Amino acid sequence: MAVTFDGNNKLIIVDNGVTDLTMQGVYSDWKEWLLLSDNAKYDQAFSVLGGDPLPGSRYLGSTFFLENEWRIRPYEGDHTLTVDGNLYDRLGASPYVSTLGAYNVFIISTVSDLVQTIDTSSNVAITNTDVQNIAANAATLVWDKDKGEVVTANSMGEHVKEKILTQNKFLALKD
Repeated sequence: MAVTFDGNNKLIIVDNGVTDLTMQGVYSDWKEWLLLSDNAKYDQAFSVLGGDPLPGSRYLGSTFFLENEWRIRPYEGDHTLTVDGNLYDRLGASPYVSTLGAYNVFIISTVSDLVQTIDTSSNVAITNTDVQNIAANAATLVWDKDKGEVVTANSMGEHVKEKILTQNKFLALKD
């Protein structure tokens, strides 16, 4: 387990030194914890939607909801916690609480807006040629784009464009 469950305080406490969590893993750990001793007496911590089969050996991705005011608390220390998976509090509150000490914790949530996963155990094979074709087409779409074209505000394209312009201005000043 990468977390410890505190049923009395409705806390999922990230174990010391753990900086990466998957919600699928935390949910699985909670189900195992629930079966231990008399832990089923505590309020339900999670509900989950998804996992349904789709055509083509694919499955609908999962979204996890914290229930009954359960929260996740990062470990006590300065760090960045990366949480992979769609996680929401059922009532719209933050799923996280602060550490007990005055630590700086930055939380990165990696979520999917296209909630779908692919069953990698199927007999559908993606060849190296397929991967190379996908990479070549993506590179052409990105790198061959005219740098003067309008870039979406607050996008990575705008960020890169501004960095290049700033660097060019700096280099011109040095000359």
